[in-house]
Amino acid sequence: VDRFKIAADGDVSFYEDTGTTAKMVWDASAEMLTTSGLTVDGVGVFDAGTFADADVLTLRNGANTDGEYIGLNFDNDIRSRTCYIRANHDSSTSQSLSFGTDDSGTTTQRLKIDGNGDISFYEDTGTTAKLFWDASAESLGIGTSPDYPLHVANTLGFPVLIERTDSQDAGIRFKDSTTTDADSVRLGARGDDLRIFTGGAETFRIDSSGSVGIGTSSPTAGIHLSGET
Repeated sequence: VDRFKIAADGDVSFYEDTGTTAKMVWDASAEMLTTSGLTVDGVGVFDAGTFADADVLTLRNGANTDGEYIGLNFDNDIRSRTCYIRANHDSSTSQSLSFGTDDSGTTTQRLKIDGNGDISFYEDTGTTAKLFWDASAESLGIGTSPDYPLHVANTLGFPVLIERTDSQDAGIRFKDSTTTDADSVRLGARGDDLRIFTGGAETFRIDSSGSVGIGTSSPTAGIHLSGET
């Protein structure tokens, strides 16, 4: 039974248990290894940000040129579809990791993690990043590189929607180092009314008709003050 064969051209074949079909082939001219299955078993140790010499599997590109990359392609031969994970040599001091998927036969970059920890998610064509995590600034940008902890840029006049789907009341909370708790100062909606809370209680409301209530949640006039003045 054949187990192992070296051809005159340098190709190397390893056979399955019956010895009739090669299941792992080294193509010498193409410098490519093809296998029907591969399991790597071992112990890798990650300590203080550095992998030990016992790493189970290492992929290495001998080139040291900016723009070079090495990675894994996942091919579906039946549908001619390819996804990938790539390590990109961006510079002598930084490498990034990219993830790509296939959409109707076109392989497109979807996610990139830079060497400094920045993360970019791309729009449908894979050419422009539209969601950014700035690791050093600890900031998130949607549609832009962030200048603030949360920065949204869009052509819509009102690009952010906060929606509660199970009940009434949706809004946002405000809190600084001296605010009593997260419920003290709030801005939100109930139905078509706008409500403002201070000190944990509703103190200002504009109802759906445009009437303003200060100290009351049910204004009966254009401007309705309730309480001491």
